[in-house]
Amino acid sequence: MPKKILITGATSGIGTYLSRHFASKGFTLFLHGRDEKKLDNLAKKLQGADVTLLHADYGHPKSIEKMFEKLKTRTKNLDILVNNAFGKLEDELVKTDGQSLSEFFQVSVAGTADVIRQCLPLLKQSKTSHVVNIVADWGFPMHNVMTGPSAYISAKYAVHGLGAALQTEIAKFGIMTTNLCPGVMAADTEFGSDPMKFTKAKGKKAIHPMDLANAIEFVIGQRFSHVRSIVLTPPDPKYNGL
Repeated sequence: MPKKILITGATSGIGTYLSRHFASKGFTLFLHGRDEKKLDNLAKKLQGADVTLLHADYGHPKSIEKMFEKLKTRTKNLDILVNNAFGKLEDELVKTDGQSLSEFFQVSVAGTADVIRQCLPLLKQSKTSHVVNIVADWGFPMHNVMTGPSAYISAKYAVHGLGAALQTEIAKFGIMTTNLCPGVMAADTEFGSDPMKFTKAKGKKAIHPMDLANAIEFVIGQRFSHVRSIVLTPPDPKYNGL
């Protein structure tokens, strides 16, 4: 039986790569995106794969609710949830406004928590299941050397904290949570899926999304241990998070 995976933010560069990767592995895909046109274009690239498209705007809780109404008509269980969706707000705090802050944290933190909450009944139906949060090294407290942009980084911290704290609540259901914290990553759209093009373009300055996909496979492949977090760093020895 193919594993069932829900990838949020599937229309982003990283999300698209992960979607293609797990399609190639024979997974049953449930792909979330905010832009329906981009979702449709992604589905065309995954011809032959078992794909269900899920449109939702994390800024509106009712939109998330409708997404799950559709999801529950397509499956009774999930094996893996990959939280890749995240908002965009990298301005200094003094240069933003209350409405933008509220919308950003709704999308990045509250929306993520709500999706996990509504996934739990489906994840509980699998013998072993995983919640994997794509956090970034900016959100890993013992690694982070960044001091700004404050709103963006604090939301990364919040998602990291959500993943860490959640384990105490859901381990009893056999659900494992892992925070993946990569440093600078190259988006799939920059070089396609050719590692040689990536190496020539990025050298040691960024991480190929292949390594992120491999990290997810490593996490879900463990039978006798719980991988709580993984930090991925570009191989450049001078990398410091910037």
